[in-house]
Amino acid sequence: MKPRLLVLSLGGTITMVPSAEGGITPKLGAEELVASVPALADAAEIEARSPFRLPSPSLTPEDLVAVAGEIDAAFAAGFDGAVVIQGTDTIEESAFILDLLVEGDQPVVV
Repeated sequence: MKPRLLVLSLGGTITMVPSAEGGITPKLGAEELVASVPALADAAEIEARSPFRLPSPSLTPEDLVAVAGEIDAAFAAGFDGAVVIQGTDTIEESAFILDLLVEGDQPVVV
C-alpha cells in the first residue's frame, strides 16, 4: 500500500507564470505542480491542495496557523506525511512555525 501524502502549495516563485501586465504572478497550484512529475503517483497516493497562491513574503502568521490546522486535519484523517511548497524568502520562518504548531509524529517537509 502506498503512503498517503498531502501536498500543499502556498505560492512562491515555483508557482509563478507571466502576467498580462508583463510581470509574474503565482498562478500554478499544487495540482499542476504534482502533475508535472508523473512518477510521484508511483511513490504515493497524493492529495494536492492550494490554500494560498502568494509570494512568500505575503504569507502571514495567521496563514501558517491555517496551514498547520489543515495538516493536523489530514493527519487525523490518516495521511502519512505532508509536503508544503512555498517561496524561499520565508521558508525558514514557515518551517519553524509549522514545527511548533503541527501535532503528530508524521513528517512535514517544507
